[in-house]
Amino acid sequence: MTTLVRPVRTSAGPRPRRAGAVALTVVVVAALVWPAVGRVVGRASNAPPDVVPLLLGVLLVPAVVLVTSVAATRFSLAWSSYWLWSFVFLGLAPAYQVALGVYPWLATFDERTLQRALTAVLLSHVAVLTVSRTTRRRRRATPQPSGIEGTHRLPVLGAAPRLATYLRWITLAHVVGTLAFIALMGPAGLTQGRNAFRIHLLEVAGLPGGGSLHFLASAGAVAVPALALACRRAGVEVNPFLLAASIGVGAVVTNPLIGSRFLTGAFAVAVAGAALLGRDSARFLPAGIVVLLVTVFPSLDLFRGDGTGASTLALAEPADALLAFDFDAFEMLARAVLVHDGADDLLDPGMMLAAPWLRWVPVASNWVVDAASGPLVARSSGMGYTNVSMPLVGEGYLVGGLLGVVAFLGLLGVWLVRLRTSSGSVTGWARSAALLDAPTAALLFIVLRGSLYEVLGYLLFVLALYLAVQRAVRPGKAAAAERGAGPAPVAATTPAAASTLVGFRS
Repeated sequence: MTTLVRPVRTSAGPRPRRAGAVALTVVVVAALVWPAVGRVVGRASNAPPDVVPLLLGVLLVPAVVLVTSVAATRFSLAWSSYWLWSFVFLGLAPAYQVALGVYPWLATFDERTLQRALTAVLLSHVAVLTVSRTTRRRRRATPQPSGIEGTHRLPVLGAAPRLATYLRWITLAHVVGTLAFIALMGPAGLTQGRNAFRIHLLEVAGLPGGGSLHFLASAGAVAVPALALACRRAGVEVNPFLLAASIGVGAVVTNPLIGSRFLTGAFAVAVAGAALLGRDSARFLPAGIVVLLVTVFPSLDLFRGDGTGASTLALAEPADALLAFDFDAFEMLARAVLVHDGADDLLDPGMMLAAPWLRWVPVASNWVVDAASGPLVARSSGMGYTNVSMPLVGEGYLVGGLLGVVAFLGLLGVWLVRLRTSSGSVTGWARSAALLDAPTAALLFIVLRGSLYEVLGYLLFVLALYLAVQRAVRPGKAAAAERGAGPAPVAATTPAAASTLVGFRS
């Protein structure tokens, strides 16, 4: 298999689209940060004095890193997605909520709890950044093949027959499985709102294999179409009809009328990110997503169709939107701190760690029914409404306090850094990671929100795809010997690869 790469010169400075994306991101971030800082340090702020520095930290750290992620030579949508999610849900939201003393679920927290929760957020960022810095230092210390350093290279895999075969079967399985799920749900189950979707889903789940079809349809929608698109961008022969069918069925099962805005948004982010893989246009996505999250996103629940959402689609003021139920991640983290640090020992940390995994073991799954951390913390902290999520930072805190936060986010950071640095390497590991950048970016909006009990399956699904792709692109002995003799010439061996090289110029 011939590996093709298109070098992008970086010595001439940023290209126009990159500079435009950076400028837009700076404007968006500054427009949101400035009034938030004013609320935190203003005279009317309810934030305790000792909490203010921590609030500014959780607001400014992700804001700065988000901008630098867009400006980086090697752009990773997944890396940017982590920081934009943190900026909005664990930066802007707590800044307004603590400053106003108003939380989505009307909790009240003492100063110690706020300090502990904000410290957990900051430590999560430190863990991710430390892993990033350490990994990049090791990578710089590793000798690179001639011609790699000083350029930004997105691997183009050429014909890649083994990967094309794997991808054909993966995409076909996704399309067939999703069509079966759509047929079982019927039009009413997918177009008449959240309640109708849940009623029909319970009926389907009661059928043999029904639950597996639902998982394949939803997890596959986030990962498979984006993977196929990314492979096509990398020059792999992808059947256009299977690709179109995969995108089509994915759009059907994640449409807004099923009542899951995060799933709908994840599908859109994955497809858009994969379609723009290798283009500077992808750098505009983070700023656009941030704007949508703090303005339009809260009113998108009007598609629930059960009368519990917004009545009209409208633009919201960020100061108002960030107090809504959609932005309860920090409050749930603070509640997790209360429950974990309380004297009553209401939740078993070991079970919190094991439950998401045992759920996928056929026999053991009966031991952990309804063991999602969000509802458990909600009940333990006296909430009347318990169908809530738990952010990944809170999951880590429930398992091991601040050390648990560092461990959980450090592991996530390892994967994010691999995606971030993969475009500069010619190894099979890096190529397979690069192809999953967009699906991972989309998945982060689900995983970071939690609960891990509910979303671990999505992570395992993407991991399985990664292992399949890694096996398919792993160079053989002949290819390794060829690389040892020196870099292969840049050339297009197939029409698909040639068209891909042209596409990367945009």
